[in-house]
Amino acid sequence: MVPLTMDSDTIQLVIEQMVEVQSNYPDLELLLTPQGEAVVRGVVRIDHTHAGNRIRAQYEIEIDIPREYPDVPPDVRETSGAIGEGFHTFRETGHLCLGAPAEVRRSFAQDRTLRRFMDRLVAPFLFSHAHWQLHGEMPYGELAHGYNGILDYYNDQFGTADDLVSLRLLNLLTRKECPGDAHCPCESGRNLCECHGSTLEMLRPNQTPEEWYSEFLGILQMFQNGDRRTAAGGEPTQPDPGHGIVKTPTAPTKQDERRPNNGCDPHNFTSLASRKQPMDASHEAKTAPAAHVRRSLLPASRSS
Repeated sequence: MVPLTMDSDTIQLVIEQMVEVQSNYPDLELLLTPQGEAVVRGVVRIDHTHAGNRIRAQYEIEIDIPREYPDVPPDVRETSGAIGEGFHTFRETGHLCLGAPAEVRRSFAQDRTLRRFMDRLVAPFLFSHAHWQLHGEMPYGELAHGYNGILDYYNDQFGTADDLVSLRLLNLLTRKECPGDAHCPCESGRNLCECHGSTLEMLRPNQTPEEWYSEFLGILQMFQNGDRRTAAGGEPTQPDPGHGIVKTPTAPTKQDERRPNNGCDPHNFTSLASRKQPMDASHEAKTAPAAHVRRSLLPASRSS
């Protein structure tokens, strides 16, 4: 089945955003396929320091721009095989697991641009992989695979080690709204609006009630199947190295809503200047040059 053509307004937005992306990632190019899809492809070069360790690396990536962009963040895959299937990737699609789904959307929603997507999600992920390869540890931590890691993420957001409390709070997100004067499910004795209400309202826009409900059911199913991984004392187990969900230096927690201080500026994922290399447009796509993007690359509009 041929994918529906992306509308011209969305493609124009992507073209405009690519100018800023290429100022920091000059080896990325925008490809417009004959079907009207937008794909960003090329090399990302990382030069970043964490805790005194400077790491330089490069990765070949492909970014799929969804038809719903910018309401939905893009998907990314590494194309050269530098990142193995077991390292924070989805087996079905090969896309990189950039974080808990709600966290990826939360971060992207703050500034729905490709430049922010690269700076806040993709570059930290690639740096984390390079750091793990060289030093055997994830620089910003990681979460367990699947719903175990997702529940750990919500425990972190809600500032609790009690899975039941997080489930009660997640259940409130399955509704379109909840009364702020109700008692908070964490049993603190305070009203919801004075307790976890602000965290719920921060999370709520990142998924639809149906998506929250699906995630809630998935976590319940994990418990029903006995798949919740915990260690003695009820603490979540440490994930196996190279699996699960990557943490980045952008996710706030209830205990500290400021960006974590990791001994470096999380924005400073500097792309190394390099000589431009020709791209392989294997699926007969049109290429937007890095120096400038021409309006003439827009595909012919289709009547609705």
